[in-house]
Amino acid sequence: MLLAITGYHEPALPHLEAVIKSNPADVFARQQIIQSHFMLGKVSQCLDHIEAFVQMQPEDPVGHIFRGKSMRARGRGAEAAAAFRETLRLQPEWLAAMNELAWLLSTHADAKSAPARKRWNWPRPPPPEPGAATQPP
Repeated sequence: MLLAITGYHEPALPHLEAVIKSNPADVFARQQIIQSHFMLGKVSQCLDHIEAFVQMQPEDPVGHIFRGKSMRARGRGAEAAAAFRETLRLQPEWLAAMNELAWLLSTHADAKSAPARKRWNWPRPPPPEPGAATQPP
C-alpha cells in the first residue's frame, strides 16, 4: 500500500489486489486501488472495487464521487448524476462534487433528463426582498 500512497500506482496494483483477495473487507486497500486506477487513467476498470467500497462505506462521499466519475467515463450520465447528487447529499459543500455535477449536466445529454435546477440538491440563497437592488452598486 505504501507504493500507492507514495505515487507508484502501477507497481502497487498487484500488491493491492493480493491484499483485497486475502481480505475483501479491507476498506483502505479498496480505496487505494481505486485511487491508483484513477491516477493511471483507468477509471472505468475499477467499478467492481468502487461498488464494494460503497457497500462497505455507504456514508462516505468519496465512494460516491468515485462511482460518479467511473459512470461518466463509461458514458452513463444519468447514473453518474445520481452518484454526484448522493455525494452532495452526504457532503453538501464539497466543491469538487459540485463541479463534477455541473460539468456532467453541461456535457451529457442523458444527465439532462430533468431540469438542472432539480438536480442540484443543496440550499439556495433566499430571493431578494421586493424593491431591493439586484445588482451591487
